[in-house]
Amino acid sequence: MEFLSIAFKENISNIDYILKNKIETKEFDQFCKTIDQIGDTYIYNFHTKNDNYDKNLISKFSENLSSGLLDVILKIYKNKIVQDRINFSCYYLDSIEKKSVYNKTNEIIDEDSLNQVSEIAQYRVMIKDRIRQFLQNSDYMIMEGFIKFRLRFFIDYIDNTIERAVEDYFMEKEFNEFVKILKYFVEIQEPKIDVINVVIENDGKYLLYDDKDQIINNDYLKEIVEEMSENDVNYDDLLISSLITIAPKKVIMHIDEHRKLDGIIKIINNVFEDKVEICREYNFCSSLINKLKGILIKEK
Repeated sequence: MEFLSIAFKENISNIDYILKNKIETKEFDQFCKTIDQIGDTYIYNFHTKNDNYDKNLISKFSENLSSGLLDVILKIYKNKIVQDRINFSCYYLDSIEKKSVYNKTNEIIDEDSLNQVSEIAQYRVMIKDRIRQFLQNSDYMIMEGFIKFRLRFFIDYIDNTIERAVEDYFMEKEFNEFVKILKYFVEIQEPKIDVINVVIENDGKYLLYDDKDQIINNDYLKEIVEEMSENDVNYDDLLISSLITIAPKKVIMHIDEHRKLDGIIKIINNVFEDKVEICREYNFCSSLINKLKGILIKEK
């Protein structure tokens, strides 16, 4: 007896692989399926092998099938939805930019999936619940229609994620252009020192000293401090300007072991590349911090 049919337009072999792991088990050996094809649509038809079926077993089968269909949506249809929504909303991007946004969108979704309280984690529950309810009240499902009309909240989530991805893409593009310009300025400078040690404190202030633990406090740095003081430039701007002016052959950055390598640290890493060495022995450097504190940039 046939009791359920589901129509798909996506890659049937991938769908079949996902569903097999959920429903083709010994527990459900009294059920079988056939697959019909009409044009580009594949129709799964589920049957019981006899009329004396266990209603509780059908309920459990539907539960497993709901779980399988959830995976089909998130592992197969999700990618198509992302691509279609990017083509619709990001028409102003070229193909390479769209590809970058597509990859960034999936990265964000994958990162969100690791968080048990994220939107996508909540939507997994909601999607499965919508599938379960639909199967309880209907014996025929068209997957594309179900997603379009019953999972609007999921499409909205993807649209919002694409917006985040586009913003991240352009911010990253601007960052790379900024780094490129800074690298140019470093390349045209004559190195004024071989090694410079940068101690970055947790409040964002910093100290510069040479490889003999001597504070770097010479005329060209004083000029930078005076010039930037008039424009109210922050410590990050002051630090990168100082390093570009000095153009050292090597930069050793002394950073608290718990601090992330982002912000100004990421910029310095990208600008000076293989010239940068990270020192995480911040406690070891604390005596130098106390020794040098207030001498250089803090005179501003």
